[in-house]
Amino acid sequence: MFISAGFTPEVAVLFMDDGLKYLDNDLAPAEGQSDLRKLLKSLPLYDVERLHVLAQSTPETAALSLPADVISKPDFLALIESVDHVVTY
Repeated sequence: MFISAGFTPEVAVLFMDDGLKYLDNDLAPAEGQSDLRKLLKSLPLYDVERLHVLAQSTPETAALSLPADVISKPDFLALIESVDHVVTY
């Protein structure tokens, strides 16, 4: 999962590879772990409205728990180049 932001209030979140587990309604967290998907639903409270999924990583979009734009690898690279800071988890 990539989270990118600059010094403006605009923040974009990109889910890819293992980060997609946080968006998949069909996957449950392991026993004894909390469900972090509940935290993702609070992103709009922090003005985070741009959610993206890398096209090469995405499962069926119908299984996603939050609305996200599916972007291509060139769009992903353009997103990374357009921001001042990139934080990865």
